[in-house]
Amino acid sequence: MATYIISAADAEKNFPSLLSQVSLQGVTLDIQQGNGIVARMSPISPAKQLLIKDLDLFFANLPHLANNDADDFLADIHSGLMPLQGDGEHTWDS
Repeated sequence: MATYIISAADAEKNFPSLLSQVSLQGVTLDIQQGNGIVARMSPISPAKQLLIKDLDLFFANLPHLANNDADDFLADIHSGLMPLQGDGEHTWDS
């Protein structure tokens, strides 16, 4: 698709419209500030579809937790939830 250069001021003023052009029409916008291009808005490529038959391989290739990471993570979750649990009474119940 086409690539257009727009000013940073125009990008700020017309952001919703430009976002639609990028996502629906597939255009790429180079944003210029002063004499240089400072940013680019472009459509992302669609994510590759993961088939059920490929799940085992997908999970096998994920990063693995080191030694006690899973236990430490669970302990962090529990310690974060403790202040939320309180004494079982809610202020709106009284």
